Amino acid sequence: IIFIMLRGSPPFYGDDDDSTYVAIQKDPLTFRPDYWAQRPDDAGGPISEDAMDFIRHMCERDIKGRWTAVQCVDHPWIQRAKLPFNTKLTPEYLGRLSDYISPTCPLLKRAAFQLIVNRLSEKEIKEFKDLFLTLDQDGDGYVVAGDVTHKAKDAGLEADPSLGKIVTALGAARLPYTEFMAAVCDQKRFATELNVISAFRVFDRRNENKINEEVLGQIFHDPTQVIKDAKEVGKAMMKDHDTNKDGFLDIAEFKVLVTGAVA
Repeated sequence: IIFIMLRGSPPFYGDDDDSTYVAIQKDPLTFRPDYWAQRPDDAGGPISEDAMDFIRHMCERDIKGRWTAVQCVDHPWIQRAKLPFNTKLTPEYLGRLSDYISPTCPLLKRAAFQLIVNRLSEKEIKEFKDLFLTLDQDGDGYVVAGDVTHKAKDAGLEADPSLGKIVTALGAARLPYTEFMAAVCDQKRFATELNVISAFRVFDRRNENKINEEVLGQIFHDPTQVIKDAKEVGKAMMKDHDTNKDGFLDIAEFKVLVTGAVA
């Protein structure tokens, strides 16, 4: 796969599946200079010898000589790509995170912004992604209270009022990547008409232009919480957000929920 990503074509060829399989088993792995002198995406410059060396070790046919995952991770080509992330934690980020994980932030609003950030481009989320990677020092895919506290001290934000709220609200919990992205993104900027409607459509499972109690109960039912029955969960959520009391959430009510409390 790495060979294909770098070169744009597979390392072994055949006229059909059977002959390709034979080539994989018997043909030598080659790096033709005329093919590897330039990246296929025109990024400029030849593909490095380190990259080719990495592929050679991974494609070793003798399983005794083939590199392990640990050896691959330690290869210079991979190590040089592990650039440190050091996005500075700011009072604005702390405030957003505190608001998102606060017990007063509706679950439906949190879920809506998780859907919204999944629609954003790499360019739009880069700032928030880099912050996540800065905080997730052990690389386990989660941010915990200790991660935030550590970086807050580095930024001189120990006295920021949001920090204590974050530590209290998170407790021993872990915040996964998508939730963190939803928490620290600029909600006012990304809660556009299109993004909000797209999120609404996910909850409108019956394509009725409304969200019903049953769907809310199915999505947000959590047997570890105080309200264990899915129907009761849906009923409680509908009571909180159904402002016109018609028994459903329409797009207007959903928009108010998602954008109305944005600072």
